[in-house]
Amino acid sequence: MKKKKELSKFRRFLFIIVIPFALAFSIVLIIISLKGGNVFEDTKQYAAQIPFIANVVSTTGTTDPDMNENQDTIIEQKATIADLEAKIENQQAEVDDHIATIAKQEDQINELEAELNNLNVKKNDEKKDDLIVSPYENMTAKNAAAIMQKMDDDYVIDILASMEMEKRAAVLEKMEPKSAAEFTQLLAEEFNGE
Repeated sequence: MKKKKELSKFRRFLFIIVIPFALAFSIVLIIISLKGGNVFEDTKQYAAQIPFIANVVSTTGTTDPDMNENQDTIIEQKATIADLEAKIENQQAEVDDHIATIAKQEDQINELEAELNNLNVKKNDEKKDDLIVSPYENMTAKNAAAIMQKMDDDYVIDILASMEMEKRAAVLEKMEPKSAAEFTQLLAEEFNGE
C-alpha cells in the first residue's frame, strides 16, 4: 500500500507540475517563434553572460578552420569550373567554325573533282577521236572515201568533223557526188549545232 501512495504522489507531481509546465513552456516558445524571435540564439547570448556557462556556450558559433578552408577551396573550384566552361564554349565555337570551313573545302574539292572528271572525259574523247581519225588521215583520200561510204553516217560525220580541212576536202572529192553532198550537209548541221 505504501508503494501505491508513493506512486500516486509521483503521478500527482508529474500531472500537476511537470506536464503543465512543459506544455506552457512549449506554447511560449511557439508564440515567440511565430512573432519572429529566435529563442535559442537569445538563450545562447544570455547564457554567455553567466560566468561558468559562458565557457561552454559560444555566441559566435563554432568556427572550424578546416571548414573555412573547405569553403575557400569550393569557391576557388567553382571559379575554375566557370573558367573551364567558358574555355569549352570558346573552343566549341572554334570547332564549329573549323567544321564549317571543312565543309566548304569539301564542296570545293567535289567541284574541282567534277571539273577534273569532265576534262578527263573530254581528253579521253579527244584521244578516241585521234585514234579513230588518225588512220583515216593517214590513208589516201580514195581509200578513206571508199571505206566511209560503207559506214554508218554518224561515224562518218564524227571522223570527217575531226579531220583537218584539206584532208576532209580530199576525201569528199573522192566520194560519189551524192554521198559527198549528203555528208557535207550533215557536217554543216553538225557545225551549226555546236
